[in-house]
Amino acid sequence: LHAWLSGADVAAAEHKLPSQWTPTVPLADYKHNLRRIYEIARAQGSTVWLLTSPDALLSATDLARYEQLPANASARFLLNLSAIPSFERLTEIHHTYNDATREVGAELGIRVIDMDAMYHEHTGSQLFSMMDPVHPTQAGHDLEAETLYGQLVSDGIVHSDP
Repeated sequence: LHAWLSGADVAAAEHKLPSQWTPTVPLADYKHNLRRIYEIARAQGSTVWLLTSPDALLSATDLARYEQLPANASARFLLNLSAIPSFERLTEIHHTYNDATREVGAELGIRVIDMDAMYHEHTGSQLFSMMDPVHPTQAGHDLEAETLYGQLVSDGIVHSDP
């Protein structure tokens, strides 16, 4: 990453990258962590919601656009840093973790705010940039804020302005 950011020869640095993707947080640990967050928060009297995470690959068209990026594109380089061979594989991994979030939410009987589904309802919007298929643009953050605010109002936690 340092070589890429500094403009050095990226090809020379790439030989040091991992050859196979391994999760930073394995799926079983991720589920365990969600349960622990719930337990700790509930012990403090908090209401707990789990949120799924959106990604930029909302449609087959989006996936094709990212898959066509050249090898030197920043978004593709970020995949290489983790040894993820394609954006399709990134989507598979991403969906696995979102499914785990939904599963734990159902198991614990708590609300899951499905941001991934919300983003899919807004395909065509500029919710991500071609540079970064993981982190939302301001429009994406605005959609998330509106979604969460709507849920807070719906649950009577906050009152909307007249």
